[in-house]
Amino acid sequence: MKRHYTNKQFKKSNLKIVALFLIFLFQYALVAQSEGKIWYFGTHAGLDFSTSPPSVILDGQINTLEGTATISDENGELLFYTDGIEVFTREHTVMPNSMDGLGGDPSSAQSAIVVPHPSNSDLYYLFTVSAYIHSEVFYSIIDMNLNGGLGDVIADAKAISVLEETGEYIQAVPSADKTFWWVLLHKSGTSDYYAYKLTSEGLDLENPVISSTGTASGTNGDIGFIKFNNLGNKLVRTSYIHNHFNISDFDNATGVVSNSLHFPVYAAYGAEFSPNNRFLYISAFSSMGLKQYDLDAGTYCERNTIECIYIQSHCYRGITDSS
Repeated sequence: MKRHYTNKQFKKSNLKIVALFLIFLFQYALVAQSEGKIWYFGTHAGLDFSTSPPSVILDGQINTLEGTATISDENGELLFYTDGIEVFTREHTVMPNSMDGLGGDPSSAQSAIVVPHPSNSDLYYLFTVSAYIHSEVFYSIIDMNLNGGLGDVIADAKAISVLEETGEYIQAVPSADKTFWWVLLHKSGTSDYYAYKLTSEGLDLENPVISSTGTASGTNGDIGFIKFNNLGNKLVRTSYIHNHFNISDFDNATGVVSNSLHFPVYAAYGAEFSPNNRFLYISAFSSMGLKQYDLDAGTYCERNTIECIYIQSHCYRGITDSS
């Protein structure tokens, strides 16, 4: 099964270099597939990973501060890219049925992700997230046979609500048997994760797997990221508003989130696992900068990227919640 691809750029100029390091080094290493070789983000910026080092490309039409998504075909040829508001074709024209908006926002951390249909290579699910406060998640379906083969949003499958009152969070991961996707959201004002199945029959909106674990978000929602590790069995959720992040287990056979650990970090925002799943990287809107956490250290020890630094001479311990 193909993976999904997201890319983004941080709000604060003093963290943009750190953000790009996290996103391009680790996420590209994770996917390591032709579908993720081209990225569009920021202000008309892009990178092509089919060369070494990656080539700068400047023909993108996106102009946004935060979440974007790009996908190519199995040969690494661009299919489309989006800021969650409009979708741009491989010829950098706007898909006609996306012109009046798809629910994303230039100030939404994970404004868009693209998830390939499990059994139809011509169809792609585009999930979009509106901005804090009281964010809402939507989905649209793109058919690559429309618009003269450039692709377009299907008219009656456009900006359909998935869940109201969420954070600026969304992520997807393949199931254990690689036959369908789990699409994961987080409900505002609760500790509830909602895992939706995306199968060959479509997105099951009626039967999400709801797991109550970890730190509750505020009633207005939150800003940050949900990211899975490369095995799909752990996830991280950051909270810029409430100054922490959670690491949790994920059962990719059942969709259950459990065993959450709470880490207080001021203005925690960006997150990424290393390709070998050992390290977690967290970036924050604060003097903390970029921190590395060793997930194989028994307790999660905090490190910087140069040498191991122990807080108060011991490991930085997560606080286990009641679940």
